[in-house]
Amino acid sequence: MTERRICHLQKVFERYKSYSPYEMQESIKIRAKILIWNMVSRCEVDLLNIKAEFKRKYNKSLSYFLSQDTKGDYQRALLNLCAGDD
Repeated sequence: MTERRICHLQKVFERYKSYSPYEMQESIKIRAKILIWNMVSRCEVDLLNIKAEFKRKYNKSLSYFLSQDTKGDYQRALLNLCAGDD
């Protein structure tokens, strides 16, 4: 979203209001919490299987998507939990 123009984002946010009972910012926080919870709770259980299935389904690694969609300390933490690129 940081690469979109403000006028485009305003239209997206307005459209989003018609589909969701939540504001966009609240929804982003909820998605982030879900991602963190999943990464932390699965990293020692079956994350290798999840990473393999992710790569099979999307033809790119989970690490690649995390590096594209996150930044800063948040990104480093998730990539460390993900334990590198497969």
